[in-house]
Amino acid sequence: MKISDLTLAQASRDIRSGKLSPVDLAEAFFERIEKVNPRLNAYTMLLKKKALREAEGAEKELKKGKRRGSLHGIPISIKDNIWTKGFITTAGSKLLANWVPEHDAAVVEKLSNAGAIILGKTNLHEWAKGSSTLNPFYGATKNPWDLARVPGGSSGGSASAVAGSLCLGSLGTDAAGSVRMPASLCGAVGLKPTFGRIPHYGVVDGSGSWSLDTIGTLTKTSEDTAIMLEALAEPDERDKNSLGLPPLGKMNLNQDLKGITIGIIKDHFLDICAGEVKRGMEAAVKVFEKLGMTVDEAKIPHIRKAPFIWSTISRVEAWASHEKTVRTNPEGYSRGILTRILLGQFIGAHYYLKAQRARSILIKEFEDAFRKFDFMITPATPLPAPRIDEHESGYLDVDGKKVEVGGIYSFLARCTIPINLTGHPAVSTLCGFSKSGVPLGLQIIGKAFQETRLLAVSHQYEKATGYAKKHPSL
Repeated sequence: MKISDLTLAQASRDIRSGKLSPVDLAEAFFERIEKVNPRLNAYTMLLKKKALREAEGAEKELKKGKRRGSLHGIPISIKDNIWTKGFITTAGSKLLANWVPEHDAAVVEKLSNAGAIILGKTNLHEWAKGSSTLNPFYGATKNPWDLARVPGGSSGGSASAVAGSLCLGSLGTDAAGSVRMPASLCGAVGLKPTFGRIPHYGVVDGSGSWSLDTIGTLTKTSEDTAIMLEALAEPDERDKNSLGLPPLGKMNLNQDLKGITIGIIKDHFLDICAGEVKRGMEAAVKVFEKLGMTVDEAKIPHIRKAPFIWSTISRVEAWASHEKTVRTNPEGYSRGILTRILLGQFIGAHYYLKAQRARSILIKEFEDAFRKFDFMITPATPLPAPRIDEHESGYLDVDGKKVEVGGIYSFLARCTIPINLTGHPAVSTLCGFSKSGVPLGLQIIGKAFQETRLLAVSHQYEKATGYAKKHPSL
């Protein structure tokens, strides 16, 4: 069994047929983690005893003819801002270095009920507020394609663990692209579902934004993503945003997609973008057309306002969550995160309300575009994964032009931020590799609550390109 070639879907089939043992699988992953994680720093905590005990339980159930579903016996990791009962949950902050939740998050309960085996907790950018996962307290996570490069953030540990074959799937959170961005930079598949589709109960307060954040998945393929989503996409009474949503429906990824219309959004997304990314997008368009889909330019009139709208909302909500702790223990934050949080106290309520109203205009413009197009595409990130030293310098090189890492928002989140404002589902998948051999990401955006069709498009695109079969050498 070659772990790096194994997908969640294949492991699920092998476990079901009896070809693969949950215990053997878990042990194989822990063996690989022991060898590879010291180089990647994707995990900050392993739950080895608990995981092996649960794998033994899963194996015993199989012998009795009981199978909980497609995640039965599947090794999964959890971003360390998602509650795990009885185990430390830090949100990447030294302020929570010893905090142990009394309850599991709703998604952890759902994974456990589905028979998944949780291997451990993954590293993240401090308080899930950044694009590098160069965590000052828990160490820097590395990109498995090139250890000198960042994996993205804030779910950098989850993306690195999946791409580095240290688990078969992972949970992240996404308030500005924190699932899709690291998926793009690490060559994984990252799904941000429709806002509310996955219950948010059990995410550490202040590690996302109340009105922007969603839990998402990171996997090797869209087929793997669909399997995880089926287990997670159920309403939970502790999260009102998850109640009353349309059902997910049957996850048929091989449905007929000929005649589908796709809009490519060029304004904002392609104007400050590396040439390699543009060429990756051009190649992706040709693949979609070869699959029988029609691609044309889509227009979102106020798309350039998205970063300013997002920053206003995000900063105010961050300050509301952190005000008490900042006033009593400011030294518990790194300088960069503290500065970002402090900005929120200077934005008045009237500006916050104006930003939410502007957000509704942007949502309407996307809905108007979706009357013409079934899906829309953009780059997932405006450039391939930058080097760690480059990111730490404060400036990134885009074809010889220097752009700020930060500013009012993270430059690496330029392409993902607008979709957190609109709440639409979006997936990042591979659309090629840079000259330096690191992944390029394609973002596919779907209509609200249509995750099944969205994953069908990305699945068929992946099959046509074959990119998902390529893995980093570690």
